Amino acid sequence: MPVTSAVDEALRKVAARTTAAHVRLRRETVERPFGELEWRIFGHARFLTRGRRGPATAMATGVLGYDLKQALRALGPAGLIAALAS
Repeated sequence: MPVTSAVDEALRKVAARTTAAHVRLRRETVERPFGELEWRIFGHARFLTRGRRGPATAMATGVLGYDLKQALRALGPAGLIAALAS
C-alpha cells in the first residue's frame, strides 16, 4: 500500500464534500473580488509587470483599494473615518 501524504488525504476529503452548490457559493463569494480587481481596477486580463515583486505589489495595492471601497460602502464616509481613527 503506497504511503499518502497529509495533503493528499486533505484533498481527497475536500473532493468528497464538494457539490455543485459549494462550487456555486464559492464562485459568488470568492471569485467576484478577483474578477472585480482584474477588470475594473487593473483594467487588464493580466499583470503588466515582470518578476515576482511587481505583480505582488500590484495585487496588494489593488486589494487594498478594493477593501477600502467595500468598507466605505458598508460603513459610509463618517463610519470609515471613525474606524480608521480608532
